[in-house]
Amino acid sequence: MNRKTMEKKKIPALRIMLVVIMLIVGSAYMSIQTMSVTAKAGVKDKSYDRTTSANINYIVKKAQEGLDNNKVTGIGLPVFPNYSNMITINVMDDPYYADNTGKKDAADALQCALNEAKVNASDQVQYKIVIPKGTYAISKALHIYSNTWLCMDEDASIVSTTGKSSMIMGGNTKEINTEYNGVHNVILEGGTWDGNMKKFAEDSSYEHSFIRFGHAKNILINQVKILDNYNGHHVELCGVQNVAITNSYMSGYKGSKNKEAIQIDITHSSSVASGYRAYDDTTCDNVVIYNCEFENLQRAIGTHSAVIGEYYTNILIANNQFKNVAKQAVYGLNYKDCIIVDNKITESGEGINLKYWTGTASYMMPVGNILKPKKDAANIVIRNNAISTVAKPDMSAGYAIFLCGGVNTGGIFPVGDYYMDNIYVDNNTIDTAYDAGIYYKYVRDSEITNNTVSEIRKNHAINATVSNGIALRNCSGCKVENNVLNGSESNGIAVYYSQLGSMEDIGNEITNNEVKDYNNIGIALKYSSAQISKNKVTGTEKNKYGVYLDCSWSKIMNNAIQDNKKNGILLQNYSNAEITDNALKNQGLDINIQVGCTSNISSLGFRKINTIYNSDSSITGQSASGGKIEVFLKDEEIASNQTVESDFSLGITPLSSGHTLDLTLTDEAGNKSYSSAKIITAFEIPQLKEAVALSYNEIQVNWTPVPFAEGYSIYRKTQDGRWSKIAKKLGGTSSSYIDKTINTGEVYYYTVKAYDATNESECDESGVYAYSELDECLLNDAFSEKEGTAKITWETVPGATGYRIYQQDEYGDWIGIKNVKGQNTKSVTLKGLESGEYYSFTVKAYRKQEGSTCWSSFNQEGQMVEVK
Repeated sequence: MNRKTMEKKKIPALRIMLVVIMLIVGSAYMSIQTMSVTAKAGVKDKSYDRTTSANINYIVKKAQEGLDNNKVTGIGLPVFPNYSNMITINVMDDPYYADNTGKKDAADALQCALNEAKVNASDQVQYKIVIPKGTYAISKALHIYSNTWLCMDEDASIVSTTGKSSMIMGGNTKEINTEYNGVHNVILEGGTWDGNMKKFAEDSSYEHSFIRFGHAKNILINQVKILDNYNGHHVELCGVQNVAITNSYMSGYKGSKNKEAIQIDITHSSSVASGYRAYDDTTCDNVVIYNCEFENLQRAIGTHSAVIGEYYTNILIANNQFKNVAKQAVYGLNYKDCIIVDNKITESGEGINLKYWTGTASYMMPVGNILKPKKDAANIVIRNNAISTVAKPDMSAGYAIFLCGGVNTGGIFPVGDYYMDNIYVDNNTIDTAYDAGIYYKYVRDSEITNNTVSEIRKNHAINATVSNGIALRNCSGCKVENNVLNGSESNGIAVYYSQLGSMEDIGNEITNNEVKDYNNIGIALKYSSAQISKNKVTGTEKNKYGVYLDCSWSKIMNNAIQDNKKNGILLQNYSNAEITDNALKNQGLDINIQVGCTSNISSLGFRKINTIYNSDSSITGQSASGGKIEVFLKDEEIASNQTVESDFSLGITPLSSGHTLDLTLTDEAGNKSYSSAKIITAFEIPQLKEAVALSYNEIQVNWTPVPFAEGYSIYRKTQDGRWSKIAKKLGGTSSSYIDKTINTGEVYYYTVKAYDATNESECDESGVYAYSELDECLLNDAFSEKEGTAKITWETVPGATGYRIYQQDEYGDWIGIKNVKGQNTKSVTLKGLESGEYYSFTVKAYRKQEGSTCWSSFNQEGQMVEVK
């Protein structure tokens, strides 16, 4: 006899609402049940313990704050009937006796319980199937039917033993339903669904999706774990309305196909939605994926097939975490009224990729080739997400956020416009992406605002040649505003082939962004039109231009552009621009604005500012155009002049050296080019007196001090060498310097330059010279103390490394006979001499240094001694 209970008492509506809320937050408690099993499996963020309808409504409302057009209103959690009764079944009880050891096949026992619910459940009576903790092996797919709550203990696992089928399906393949008229009011809660694919071979017979619903309505999947799929989906939704997947965890994928863990699909054909007839192109509507974790997958959430003219609507993807997803975290085709908010994506090939057109690769003609009218605006909001991607050799790009429409010009699909519009990408944080941080392609009337985009790199794994912080291609009516872009291997903001018309038809807008640390161009337009205003563009020593137009039309207004290696603004190749009220500072080239085509102004900048000395009474130079030149010293204007020609001369009162003057050139359109010049000292050349050797290793150079000097630079060379600075001598009154880095015996030339904080004088190129030498080695005595010997003594010589003893031969020449080492050696005894003979001796000191030897002078008369 079944162990089941029926509560016959009517449940008040308020109590039923409480039951529904508790279902959603993952509590298995219901006051009307006689058996209670708490299901807590899956991922749960404590800050969102109460995932109620009110909370989801708040998220949807918050995500659309500040948006004026076509707000999304059709998103919400499934609403279940106000059941009057509930029947609870435990699958381990009589007559089911499901094995929970994993040793026996439990599929039939579980299906028996599900079939009882199929027969008896209704919109008035809900069946709750309780699966206690344990392992339940299944060899075939389970089928769940309407008004059934499958409640698994957090330690309960359903494990596939064959891998030859899905694990659970809504309804069965014999049924034929249309639209959302199939299974309804189903809850899967708690526990683990383990595909066990690590144990099976990798071939097509194992390619199955684990949890499948088609033509269904009101489906809740809460606090479940779904593991280890091969070339299929963890969850497949084919033409389902009002579905929520919350607080769940999905991980593990084998195979080469780009399959999503959660597939949002259409009932188009047997190859797309196998087993879910009728194939009537029913799409998914009102899908909530909230507070889930996705890890180690090919794709996480998305759609890889779509039908022309059919759209997946009212989709919320919120507060999820994605980690190590090989391809896209979110990949969607034909999504409309979609909100993607508060997600964290790390270590993934791409972040969010939504498209309205891919050509023939993923799109199909509608059933019966009957085209529906095109939907209104896409209405997609992507907000408050944190995204970081990684370079993958099998990825053509590594975008953080990519929105892509298109235009079809021929082929099997209808010719026409497949643009995306009303897209809002706002307040996202992107820290490392490849090829582009945020990329719009064939998008109209949309915004990219308040995002922080950092470290956008080229995907060197595929030899990519460009990377952009934000990019627009084939776009119109788009606004890029209030973003911070910091670090791109190519460009900060780039616009390509977008709405090139006339100066009266500039539809795109780039305003109030901060762009810095880019390697090529801050803001670039190519075959496009855009208004560029109020941006702060700061380059580096690596980049080329601040703002660059190539065959483009633009109004460039009120931008602050600085520190670019070349021009601040460059126009070329038939571009046309109105350039007004911009401020340009510290560009690498003197021409801050280089105009090579049509513009309201000519080029702007200081071509040359002549050297300003402390004795000058004017500033002279040349500008690229006329305009008002102003000169400031510490914010005080000291000179101004309205010039018509490019040459200028401004009178000033002579100023002391060291001051920096700030020059501003303002053209008729209000553009300002900033430059600066330091006043330097007009020094006299220091007059050299002499260079004199003070000792074997010291030479002193002397000069006459000059006015205004703060110090002197000492230069030295050898006879055939070049001048090199060897020292700086502080003090404007200094008049000598001692060089202690010389080689004894080498000739050195010296000269001197005066300097201050801004300038250095010329010098006397002829210089003065000197060389040092060892002192003469002075003999003391020579005498014979023993038979056949003679002792010679001398005074030590500073700097000597040894001494050489010389003997005079019969011709009167001095012949070296012995070396003795050591500076302090001062005597030597010679042996083997002839007794009774007379000998004459003398001594030289020597110094070995850097491969050469220097010799002292010596006593040429020597000392004579009679040997005993």
